Amino acid sequence: MDGNTRGGGGHSEALKNYNLGRTLGIGSFGKLKLAEHKHKLTGHKVAIKILNRRQMGIMEMEEKANREIKKLRLFIDLIHPHIIRVYEVTGTPKDIFVVME
Repeated sequence: MDGNTRGGGGHSEALKNYNLGRTLGIGSFGKLKLAEHKHKLTGHKVAIKILNRRQMGIMEMEEKANREIKKLRLFIDLIHPHIIRVYEVTGTPKDIFVVME
């Protein structure tokens, strides 16, 4: 079974390029999972933050999360040892996925 289909979360299409691994942490409205890019040449390891839209709505945090993602996208081309790079942001009606180093 592919890690993208566990739990019936509908992540398979949004995360089709990644194999999800173990959970690194759990927060108020999401999880952080280790993942590996499926491309055979790279196999690059990334962290994927999975933010549940419903939980963010209940906590009135969706606007704050969107602002944070917008700020992180400004630094996509910047390589700095103290700033986490965001590689991709994608989502489904239920979740937002932030793929980062």
